[in-house]
Amino acid sequence: MVASVLVKLPGGEGIIRQADGEIALTHDVSLERGQTVQPWDIYTPIRLGLGDERMLFGGLLPTGAVSVEAVEATGVRKAAMVGDGVYAVIFEDGEHGDPVLGYRDAEGAFVHRPMPGEYAHEPVTDAEEPCPLCGQIEYELYFVTEEWRAGRGMKGTDSFEPHPLIVCRVCGHQEHVGGIMRARGPEPGEEDPAARAARLARVRAERAVQRWYADKMTLLGVTFPIYAAEGWPAWINGSGSHNSDLTSLAVAQGETLPDSQPAARPRIEITTSIAPRQPGEITIAREAFAARIEADGRHELTDGLSDAAVTLWFRAGRRRRAAGAHEAPVGETQIMIDGTLEPFVMVGSSDAHWVAVRRHHDLTVTITARDMDPVSLDVEPIADPNGRLLGPEPVEP
Repeated sequence: MVASVLVKLPGGEGIIRQADGEIALTHDVSLERGQTVQPWDIYTPIRLGLGDERMLFGGLLPTGAVSVEAVEATGVRKAAMVGDGVYAVIFEDGEHGDPVLGYRDAEGAFVHRPMPGEYAHEPVTDAEEPCPLCGQIEYELYFVTEEWRAGRGMKGTDSFEPHPLIVCRVCGHQEHVGGIMRARGPEPGEEDPAARAARLARVRAERAVQRWYADKMTLLGVTFPIYAAEGWPAWINGSGSHNSDLTSLAVAQGETLPDSQPAARPRIEITTSIAPRQPGEITIAREAFAARIEADGRHELTDGLSDAAVTLWFRAGRRRRAAGAHEAPVGETQIMIDGTLEPFVMVGSSDAHWVAVRRHHDLTVTITARDMDPVSLDVEPIADPNGRLLGPEPVEP
């Protein structure tokens, strides 16, 4: 017995029934194999990355549903292709969290995805973000129980607590609650101004020492040129690795060096990467642009919100940033690198903030900047990374 095609999208992606009877999502229906429906929750959408910003979603239609509406972070609404009780759709927005999918019956009414168990639940009374599918603020929090879910504590012990599930009461859209970290400082009145100033000074000094040693260890693992803009103070602002090997380093730059920690919004950040299997230049640029949207225009979070309301706030912010990155202009700019003007793919505008990306020899160079003409930059490898990026060893507090 061979696999049978249930849904085939124009690019060859779709849903198949494998020879063993399993329903599977695949990027090529002719391959007769793919990512199968999860037996513990058969109505959870399956996902497959298609490269760059595209993600394929699909799965089983809930009982009574005959159509599926997908809503991308950009607000674009598209109909999934359905057939034989299954559906498939491609999201092209670069936001690959919980997909926004609305299931409808023949009359156009919403059909909710069945849950794999009976759970205690309660309304989310402090939510502020409207549902991305139906626009309502009507959520229920379900306290799931299965150990296969993500959660806190150690699985197999009494300490494990699965993360709850947020469900829109109107349309059934689901969001998984993640782990929420809440920092607690001294309560008002617990600390006098002098003690607070001394504590913060001590913390800054300790962080400066820790950062210096961490940056020194990072530079020991660098095996590639580190690019930075000439004429600007620079400091390490992040790194990435693959299989324990350092594959990228971000250098932040501004008019002056920060006192003890990186500035929240450096004028320039240049990331040099040798990471394998990277997405295309536009995808890299949009992801970096979206991160800068968060730094420059973040919506304030109301104090005292529940974990469910905070989760909805975070997810709405991610969708806003993805939408903003897709709405930004895309083009090409010339930037001086290694002494020659070279073309970079650019997202954004030089009179606001922008990101430029270039495949340069065996490297990927990503430049994020604000309020400056890209042509004004002169980008070169740092001749002495230790001397320029580390500076003198700080004194132990």
